[in-house]
Order: sequence, then structure tokens, then C-alpha cells
Amino acid sequence: MDGRDLESPTPDRSYTAHLDYGRVRRRTELGVKEGDVLWFIVQLEYNHAPEYGAEDDWQHVARFDHHPHMDWGHDIAEERLHIDLYAYGNLKVDVQKGFPEIPVNRAPAYCERFFDERYEDLLADYHERSK
Repeated sequence: MDGRDLESPTPDRSYTAHLDYGRVRRRTELGVKEGDVLWFIVQLEYNHAPEYGAEDDWQHVARFDHHPHMDWGHDIAEERLHIDLYAYGNLKVDVQKGFPEIPVNRAPAYCERFFDERYEDLLADYHERSK
């Protein structure tokens, strides 16, 4: 291996924002050094459990990431930002490109805003893909 790992390192910062409490959330993980973002994951998730609580079933809906030092990762400085789209079972089914060029330090906030503003449409598409 060329020094790249298969598992993500432990994030320096990790937080969740509920967009529709108990049903839809945005999860963010960041690797930071001296104030600069080294890597990030911003993910929209849907809870398939019938009731919010101990039996949660959070599944990926869509995901942005910048993880240049991972075998599975992406480098938005070279590839630009894109979004991975999923169907039920965390099955990656599509990648959408065409996002503006965004500096790495500003990208997590951009991705969070994108999900905050468009989660309802992304969720409707997710349900269609998951049929």
C-alpha cells in the first residue's frame, strides 16, 4: 500500500444537525490541523426505523467527501466537489458532478448548506432509487 488506509482516521470534529428531527439528519466529520481542513465527510442520512429511538436505522442518502489520503477517497482540489447518491442499504448508485470550484476550507460549510436547502428533493429522489 502507498501509505493510504482503508479506514478513516478519527475526526477532530464530528457533529450532527437534525433537519427533520428523528427522520433526517446531516452528519459532518472533519480532520483539521492548525485551522486547515485536511479531510471532511458531510453526509445526509435518513432514519428508516418506524419510531425514533433505540432501534434507529440511519442510512446514507447523499454524501460529499474530501479524503485525499485514503484509497477510496477523493481530492476536491484535483477532482472538484461531487456528490455520491445512495439507495436503501447504503448502496452507492450515482455520482453527480458539476459543482463549483470551492476551496477545501470552505467546502464543508458549502456542503452543509446544500443539504440544508435541498434535503427534501434529495430525500424524494432517494425514495425513488430505493424502490
